[in-house]
Amino acid sequence: MRERVVPRVVVLLFLGIGSCVAVAAPGGEQAGAPAAAAAPAAMVSGAVRLLAGQEDWKQAAPPMPPTARVALIEGDPTKAGTFTMRVKLPAGFALPPHTHTTTERTTVISGAVWVGLGIQADKQHAQRLVAGSFYLNPKDAPHFLFTDEEAVLQVTAEGPWETHLAPPPEGAR
Repeated sequence: MRERVVPRVVVLLFLGIGSCVAVAAPGGEQAGAPAAAAAPAAMVSGAVRLLAGQEDWKQAAPPMPPTARVALIEGDPTKAGTFTMRVKLPAGFALPPHTHTTTERTTVISGAVWVGLGIQADKQHAQRLVAGSFYLNPKDAPHFLFTDEEAVLQVTAEGPWETHLAPPPEGAR
C-alpha cells in the first residue's frame, strides 16, 4: 500500500508593518486564523492598493495642456520598468497626434474619450470609448484623443516612457 503524502501549508502571520512569521502546519491544515489573503497591502512588499479618491493629482507635463492632471499609482515612467498612472482630462480637452516610446495600455475609468489613429486629428474617424473600455496603442503608433466630458484614464506602460507630438501630415505645413 502506497503512503499518502499530504503537503504542508505555509501560512504567513503578519505581526506588523514589514514583519511576518512563516508557520508550517502539519497535514495541510492552516495554523491559526486566515492571514495572507487578508493582509493589508502595506505589509506585503511590492503590493499596491489605491482606494477611490486617494489619488494625488498633479499638473501634467507638456505636451499635455495645464488643464490635464496626472496621478502616479506605481513605478516611474522615467525609469525602466512597469508604471501605472491615472490621467484626468477636462471636457473639451484635445491632444494632437502623438506617439509614445513604448506600448500604451489604457482603461477608461470614468467619462468618455474619443481616440483616433494617424498623424491627422480626424475626429470623424475617432472612436468613443466609455468607462470600462480598454485600448492599446503600440509603440510609435500615431494617435490622438479628445473629450466632450471629463474623463479619467488609467495608463500602464513600460518606462522609460515619453510622448512626442507627431509631425504634421505632408502638405499641412
